[in-house]
Amino acid sequence: MIRHNMNQPGKSLGVIGLGGLGHMAVKFGKAFGLKVTVFSTSESKRAQAIDLLGADNFVLSSDKQQMEVSVKFSYVLLRFSCTIFGWSRLGLCSLIENNIFLR
Repeated sequence: MIRHNMNQPGKSLGVIGLGGLGHMAVKFGKAFGLKVTVFSTSESKRAQAIDLLGADNFVLSSDKQQMEVSVKFSYVLLRFSCTIFGWSRLGLCSLIENNIFLR
């Protein structure tokens, strides 16, 4: 994350998926002073994201209303192309200033 200058307090980070990489992204993002939003297909991850890991927001990606996010993210961590899973159709890709693709 430092290599991509993601250690700038006040910036926003969207984390798509709360698996192993997602957990670490939330922890590092909060440690760097970023405002972190977690996107997940599983409502059961909400408490874990907010209460345990300290994410600022949680968005259930299967809920179209929640996906109509009006925030621009400075960074979004993806493990896949933005066009997979219909993210571009829902308009999420347009909210991203810097895609950080992790393969």
